Amino acid sequence: MKWSQKVTEQSGDESETGKDEHKSHMIVVTDACLPLLSSGESAISARVLINYELPTKKETYIRRMTTCLAADGSVINIVVGGEVVTLRSMEESLGLIVAEVPINVSLLSLHALLSLDWKT
Repeated sequence: MKWSQKVTEQSGDESETGKDEHKSHMIVVTDACLPLLSSGESAISARVLINYELPTKKETYIRRMTTCLAADGSVINIVVGGEVVTLRSMEESLGLIVAEVPINVSLLSLHALLSLDWKT
């Protein structure tokens, strides 16, 4: 089973490998159980990082990205009301460009067709 770009579990049946290419895998972690890179633990290297709860400290935001996100991955921040100010503050202080994704998710396919970059 593949759960990241670097870590794989070999199965005895090679026919299962082809099936894995069409599956999605999800890992749910909290800040408390993120890998400790300073202790030699490997990063997760996920293709997509979804922040269901925006961290209030930029250090926590950076740690999530460095321990969970692949170099070419995307971050999706789900924010409500007052969190927009926090996100914009982090964007400015960290030098990030955070694009807004339309609330109507069906419009994402329109963005893809128009080749708009909505990665964060």
